[in-house]
Amino acid sequence: MAQELPGVTLFPGGVEVVAEPGDQRGNRWPAEWVRYDDPLTGRRVTRFTSSRGTDQHPYFTGPAVTADGQHLVFISDRTGNPNIFALDMASGQIVQLTDNRYGVLRQYVFPWGNRTGLGKSSVVLHPGTGHVYFMQGRQVRRVHAGTGEQKAIAELPPGWVTAFTHVSADDRFLCVPLVPEEAFAESAEAGLATHGRSMLRTCARVRELGLMSELWVVATDGSSQSVWARQNSWITHVQFRPTESRYLLFNNEAIGEAPGGQRIWMCDGHTGNVWKIRPEPPDRRHWNCHEMWTADGSRILYHGTGLHPESGQWLNFFGFADLEGTHYQECFLKPDEARGYGHFAEHPTAGHVFCDGYYGDSKLITEVWPGEDGYARWRPVCRHDSKWIYQDDHPHPLYAPNPGILIYSSSAEGVGNVYGVEL
Repeated sequence: MAQELPGVTLFPGGVEVVAEPGDQRGNRWPAEWVRYDDPLTGRRVTRFTSSRGTDQHPYFTGPAVTADGQHLVFISDRTGNPNIFALDMASGQIVQLTDNRYGVLRQYVFPWGNRTGLGKSSVVLHPGTGHVYFMQGRQVRRVHAGTGEQKAIAELPPGWVTAFTHVSADDRFLCVPLVPEEAFAESAEAGLATHGRSMLRTCARVRELGLMSELWVVATDGSSQSVWARQNSWITHVQFRPTESRYLLFNNEAIGEAPGGQRIWMCDGHTGNVWKIRPEPPDRRHWNCHEMWTADGSRILYHGTGLHPESGQWLNFFGFADLEGTHYQECFLKPDEARGYGHFAEHPTAGHVFCDGYYGDSKLITEVWPGEDGYARWRPVCRHDSKWIYQDDHPHPLYAPNPGILIYSSSAEGVGNVYGVEL
């Protein structure tokens, strides 16, 4: 049976977040959007934001647009600190939903953050209800994209660092992966140049010190909390199955390509059982990354690099695995077409994916699918032209079924902005 995490304070029903003097919640900006035709494909593109700050959509394993198509949720530091905003998709008007004045919370991808700020990695939207969940310091909070109503539902004890969160499809549970703060003791340097080394050192400290990451799940009404699983690894990505709240997809961070590592895992919240998804070979190089569910919950999309079974070449690929994890199909990218790095994301057509790198000059959003010869085929959707400076301006394409657009972030204009291309 799952056990509770010691020291957690629950707020059954939620506790209203009291406004501080000069509260900025509810501040509004007129429409900033600019529409243009993509120079490569002619598709209609909207740049939704145009502030002097960095604007980005939430991480692409969760949605950015409410199910009714009324609100686009994004993160921006236009006020001097990162906060959450909602854009009216009919008028373009922007409203500030949170009043964070304390900078960036220390989390996965932001090791230099503090203990009181807003967790940029934690922002996740439930599209049906419009609830947006996030970390403010040690508090788990919820704000509504339409009304701005904000409540705290739980508070963690000191000593934990969080990562990407995820809310279940029924909006009943939120998963917040936790790792002890000691993992960051030697990896909190500020600056982009040290980020990769910081991540590797954090992973090494977790293993060497025997630290345990926790799959912590809290009821969104603040009524209960429990730990579904623990591992001696750094868990940073979590996702409930889109069709039910029983199964939780999660990762082991920065495993690398050495034989014997394992990136992708599944947890059964009812039994506590944990198993590998697409077991990585123990005797040869391989690398899996950026796992996510397909929209119907039947398969897990992922990508990586591995040895082509026929040519023996070390090639990029994308793949799909089933819930058991042992049945999977992988499609390799042609070496003369695909270079560099990128992400693969859910596409409304089965077997197809969106990609934000690899092809062309790595400044394209593309549609990719398996060809008859076993290698990937692709066509451009639009140019994103992001500079790939850091996490904030990674395009991270994200399909929004209503109104049928692909959301992405880009620093093409010098700072990060949120875009959408019509499909």
